[in-house]
Amino acid sequence: MPTLYEVKTQIRSLEGTNKLIDSKEIKELPSILEDGETVKRVLKGFYEQRNGILVATNKRLIFIHKGVLFGFGIEDLTYDRLTSIQHKLDYTFGTITILTSDDRIDIQRVDKEQAIAFSKYVREKIARSGHHFFNKRRKELNDSLSIADQIKKLTDLRDAGLLTDEELLVHEQKILDV
Repeated sequence: MPTLYEVKTQIRSLEGTNKLIDSKEIKELPSILEDGETVKRVLKGFYEQRNGILVATNKRLIFIHKGVLFGFGIEDLTYDRLTSIQHKLDYTFGTITILTSDDRIDIQRVDKEQAIAFSKYVREKIARSGHHFFNKRRKELNDSLSIADQIKKLTDLRDAGLLTDEELLVHEQKILDV
């Protein structure tokens, strides 16, 4: 778990985040971040009637809000759960919209310049996460094809008279149980 000093050092290295360095939400980050997790982007915003910060780390997105007197909450999403991120800019602020397969999250009143950089970073993370997902699915598909190939070979052996029906069933079960 990183220290507050380490977290603040990471945030100071990001462009346009110096105003946020002493926010009450930043002070909570060391207790939220996992080992090896680093802050890559951060911006202030408004979500579900709460002011807070949206943090993009190397592993996930985190929205942190802390009440004036007490109360504290976090919501987080790993990149593989996201389908897209968009930003919309108006005259004074921007809005970031995060889409998952079953939800839409609007973070409003964000700094316009930060919205662009934040969205770009997260979009790249989503693309890499999706690439990993599709590679995993391709491997699963290849594995299932190799199972089908093995069963086909066993069937050919049975048809050639080298296996009985009972032996075929035993071998098929062994393949399917793997």
